[in-house]
Amino acid sequence: MFLTNLGSQFNYVRVFSNLFNTRRLLSLLCSLPLEYFLNLKLTSFPLCINLLVTMRCNANCKMCFFKLNKDHDYEELNLNEIRKMLEKVKHRRPTIFIGGGEPFLREDILEIIELIHFYKLKCGMVTNGTLLSDEKIEKLMRLQIDSLIFSLHGPALVHDSITQNKGGFERLIDTIEVTSKNKKKTKLILNCVINPDNYLFIEEVVEIAQKVNVDLVRFEHLVFMTKSELKKNDEIINKKFPHLNFRFSTHKYELENRIDTEKFTHLIRKVKKKYGSFVIFKPLLNDVELKKWYSSDLCSFRRCFFLWHSIFVLPNGNVIPCQFLQDYILGNLLVDDLEAIWQGDRLNKLRQIIRKQPLPGCSRCCKL
Repeated sequence: MFLTNLGSQFNYVRVFSNLFNTRRLLSLLCSLPLEYFLNLKLTSFPLCINLLVTMRCNANCKMCFFKLNKDHDYEELNLNEIRKMLEKVKHRRPTIFIGGGEPFLREDILEIIELIHFYKLKCGMVTNGTLLSDEKIEKLMRLQIDSLIFSLHGPALVHDSITQNKGGFERLIDTIEVTSKNKKKTKLILNCVINPDNYLFIEEVVEIAQKVNVDLVRFEHLVFMTKSELKKNDEIINKKFPHLNFRFSTHKYELENRIDTEKFTHLIRKVKKKYGSFVIFKPLLNDVELKKWYSSDLCSFRRCFFLWHSIFVLPNGNVIPCQFLQDYILGNLLVDDLEAIWQGDRLNKLRQIIRKQPLPGCSRCCKL
């Protein structure tokens, strides 16, 4: 099990090798095992800061867990506030990965990327690709963003049905084709979140990816909890964190008979054999794990290393451990120092709990 877990982490590094400062990455590979297994209280500064610049989105994807948090009315850090944050962390050489929501709903998104590169930091971004004009694509490629991930969830009818955004597939494909023609050093990746509506179309997604000339296709297994897992998870949270009111931002699914794991396993084998390293799955699951992942009988023994190397920042500057714990606020970058947040008691307490045994809500995490 540990070797499979390690293989998943290696996949992540392989895919995004160009997105990290080489010295920082090598340093982390040496320090993280010691910090994790020796249970050290001080940990190396985050390798990656995931900056969610907005929660606004022009799509309404059926499996998007961010929809669960639409009751949050997030203000957004302005360009000057983002500049101050980058000024404070630049000497640490973290990678800045931009997400959302849909980042291109911010009129200043290209200025944010330009600012990140001004501080000589690596930068990646995920987008649904429907809001980029040819002019924006040309400027984005001139900025030479290191990695650009496009969200594509199936052939035209399937994709538009899942995103509930009519014509989104056609606009996305146009964007990818123009981007591919204009790119210099940018690594282009297609990302597809597996769900009951598209799991039988993964080979079609790979064929589309080849036609539009991207560098890689990544399939993410669905992150969810069953009702029984949710109940167990809440019981543990109430016991471990009696004075905190927080929840996991994951969908609640009962997927029995909605995903045929025998057929899906066979299809994955076929795709891996046919397309090789052009395709990866996140996380990397063996056949037994795959069947359990999409059942109500999952008890993952994998280890979470994410809390030891990365962090998330919400649009308003609130810092959270990962995107599935949006209510577990560690601090705010407008008033708190990121180093203090990273080494703080609240995050260390969560690390101690996760290190012993991931919470039920963590069992189907895409980062395992």
